[in-house]
Amino acid sequence: MPLIHISAPADVFHDRARDQLADDLTTLALTHEGLPLTPFVRSTTWIYFHEPASTHVYHGGSPGGTSVITVEISAFQGGLDRVKKRAIIRDTTDIVSHAAGFPADVPAPVYVIFRDTDTVLTPKQNGPLCAELGRTPSGVVELSCSRSG
Repeated sequence: MPLIHISAPADVFHDRARDQLADDLTTLALTHEGLPLTPFVRSTTWIYFHEPASTHVYHGGSPGGTSVITVEISAFQGGLDRVKKRAIIRDTTDIVSHAAGFPADVPAPVYVIFRDTDTVLTPKQNGPLCAELGRTPSGVVELSCSRSG
């Protein structure tokens, strides 16, 4: 049940490529986590695209940076071991590179950051507080949520 943020200059992904990338990354993440690909479980993967104008991308302190892409993946701590994380990072790099149209024979300027997060979600203001109760045999995370004071 990851949360994924993708940052790339605005002209890197076309609409269809962005839509396909979101679908592919959802499938990838859930498959590596060993979760079922049901509509409900797929709905627990959230992907945000951040696409600033290329004039707002800086390299070395100067505007007009190239098409470097960063992907930040946050998932519950303990849900994936080191081998699975490396596989997700490798496969994410390949999928993002393809979606951006980078040549397959050149190292892609894709940087993937994997973050383990606590299983307790803390909202900013009066949102639900959630704690992981456990996992079902099929791997679905069960949460208990309540409104904060």
